[in-house]
Amino acid sequence: MKTPTLYHPHFFLIIAAVAGICTAFASISSAATSTWTGGNSTWETGGNWNGGAPGNGDTALFPANASNTITISGTTATIGSLVTSNTVAGSLITGGTLAFATGGSLITPNN
Repeated sequence: MKTPTLYHPHFFLIIAAVAGICTAFASISSAATSTWTGGNSTWETGGNWNGGAPGNGDTALFPANASNTITISGTTATIGSLVTSNTVAGSLITGGTLAFATGGSLITPNN
C-alpha cells in the first residue's frame, strides 16, 4: 500500500507564485499619495506635505494653484509618480535631483 504524502509535484512553483503575489500586494499597499501644501519650501520636510514627504514609490501631488520654489536639500529625492494640475502657479523644483522609481511617471493634464 502506498503511503500518502503532502508533497505535490508543483509544490515549489505554487509557493513561489504565492510569495510573488504577496510581495506585489505589499508594494501596492505601501505606496502613498502626498499633497504639497507649501510651508518652508523644502521637499524633505514632512510638514510641507499632506501625508508626509513622498518617498520611493509614492505619488507627489501638486494641486491647483500650488506655488513655491521647492528645494530638494538632499542629493536625490526618489518618488513613484509626480502629478500636477494645469493651474500650478510658479512651482519650480531646484537643488538636488528628482528621480522616479522603476515604473514611475509624470502625469500632467492634457489641456
